[in-house]
Amino acid sequence: MNPTSILVVLAVLFAVADGFEFRYPLPHFANVFIIFWDGISSKMGVVGHGVTVMTPAVKEVEFFLAPFLDVVLGGDFKNCHHFDVRIAHDRVDDAKVENSAPQPNQERPEDPEPIVTVKTCGGDVNATSASIEFQLWRSIRADMRCVWIVRGPYLKKRFNLIASGLKETDGIYLSAVSYAGLGNSLKLSRSAQNVTIDSEIVIISLIVGHAPTLGFKMEFYSSGASSTAPDKLSCEILTSAKGNVSYPRGGGRYGRYELALFPIAPSVPRRPTLRFTRVDLQASSNCRYDDAIMIYNWSDGRYVLVTVFCGNTIPASVTFQDGAGLVLFQSDLINAGTGFEFQYE
Repeated sequence: MNPTSILVVLAVLFAVADGFEFRYPLPHFANVFIIFWDGISSKMGVVGHGVTVMTPAVKEVEFFLAPFLDVVLGGDFKNCHHFDVRIAHDRVDDAKVENSAPQPNQERPEDPEPIVTVKTCGGDVNATSASIEFQLWRSIRADMRCVWIVRGPYLKKRFNLIASGLKETDGIYLSAVSYAGLGNSLKLSRSAQNVTIDSEIVIISLIVGHAPTLGFKMEFYSSGASSTAPDKLSCEILTSAKGNVSYPRGGGRYGRYELALFPIAPSVPRRPTLRFTRVDLQASSNCRYDDAIMIYNWSDGRYVLVTVFCGNTIPASVTFQDGAGLVLFQSDLINAGTGFEFQYE
């Protein structure tokens, strides 16, 4: 027996041992050539007059018939001679295999132009693209704070500053949000500047210096792979001079894999103080990776983490000296509590 025939016999024995069926005996092994081919993803496709086989023992084996078999045996070896090497539980209708449509491209391109326009000081922007135009070439008061939460459905988020009357002492800052908390802040400081961030959620913060300034226009585009957002994402931008917040809003227990964001940026510039009055979360020795609350204070061009807590801990009050801050809540997959309450003024 020549080496090729030995390889064929071994491959067939491995296939049978792993559950493959040959409904009728194979033709003479001398007329079958075997090729081991790594890296092919399909395990059941029938291509031309051959089939692809994948087993745990043999990663990929592809049988090709010699050209004369195609003529002598009628031109359709698989159908005329009932050659079937698909594993029993994977067997599918041949028409579905041969006529199935190609898989769609999972990478989503950018919109050709923004589909929504936002002109308010802050807001929840849940779209594939948007134009944010706040007081373009019009006056903005000193020490103004505005926060937009961007959560497009695709992971890549590109931000383009189209026009700006902001001064050097002002800034538009981009901060990525994840279960690990807030990332470093990137500043948009010049027209036509492009910044791309890979994140499910991005916070845009307008920080105006101690003198009046002029407004701006920027565009946002979402593209790429689909976002794997939390099971539930809650956003509430707090702009009043004072307020009380209870989460979950409707009472009861919060769910698993939740993320809640509460930026605090009063529309009338001030230094709000944050106080928690009730906390009922899963207790843990390492709050950062379980159900937890994080408090951030805006300072020196970024959100600075002040504290992380969980269980029934009531943290010390926090005053946002630079006029803005943020409360971030995250939950994991087990042991949900009844949430928390806080007030600011």
